[in-house]
Amino acid sequence: MNHPRRALLILLVLVLHVGCGEEPATEGSTTEEPTTAPAATSSSLDYVAFGDSLATGYGITDSYVYRYASLMGTDTGTTVNVRNLGVNGLTSQQLRAGVENDQRAKDAVEQAEVITINIGANDLMRARWEYRTGNCGGADNQDCLRQAVDEFRANWDAILADITGTRSPGTTIIRTIDFYNPFVDVDRAIYSGVGSVDDFVIFKKYLEQVNSHIAKSSDAYDIPHTEVYETFNGPNGDEDPSRKGYITSDGVHPSEDGHAAIAQELRKLVYEPL
Repeated sequence: MNHPRRALLILLVLVLHVGCGEEPATEGSTTEEPTTAPAATSSSLDYVAFGDSLATGYGITDSYVYRYASLMGTDTGTTVNVRNLGVNGLTSQQLRAGVENDQRAKDAVEQAEVITINIGANDLMRARWEYRTGNCGGADNQDCLRQAVDEFRANWDAILADITGTRSPGTTIIRTIDFYNPFVDVDRAIYSGVGSVDDFVIFKKYLEQVNSHIAKSSDAYDIPHTEVYETFNGPNGDEDPSRKGYITSDGVHPSEDGHAAIAQELRKLVYEPL
């Protein structure tokens, strides 16, 4: 890259930085569709995406993964080659097993210069279903929700430890993504537990515990993280994202606009250490 091009890249990154002011547990095949974002140079970046149906883009044309790659390519003048390892219905335990034991995943991490991670929605939504059907356990019918949070925390930390053990955040663009609540309006009218507290209040508590751990753990590893939860659900977590057009007709997965919003949240983190 010549000096004028490097200066342009730095300028673009600075402009971006200053200007930024449950899904069904259906197992699917791993998506690996190479894509090339607009490029102005001969240099390239290898981007690996780990995640569930948000990464695969269930129900829509292009997930946030490809939108983010396109934005990155435009902003940096670099060709971005995507390897999407998202799997519909994937849990944090399954992703942990993959990054720890699957040689394909290990090789992908080793070769990656960009990595994004979204996981955990299926963990909590499976527990939510048990809670809704009265099978969660405990005097308050919430044991399975507490267990889901505890297991997620352990799996998430192991995932970050394994990935950063191979690729350092100091030399690799690693980004993590928290997740949103698609059930705000639905759960406000339902009382599945003990007492008079509606399901929205119950589910929100555990969702925020998971998102808080994503933020704290990412910070501990010096990994920038998005706040998709706030974008979709507002600063208090009580806005239904369907009202913003961010959810498809299935009531769970992000729409085209929802995925575009996630990609923009990733973009706001700019591209250090590029």
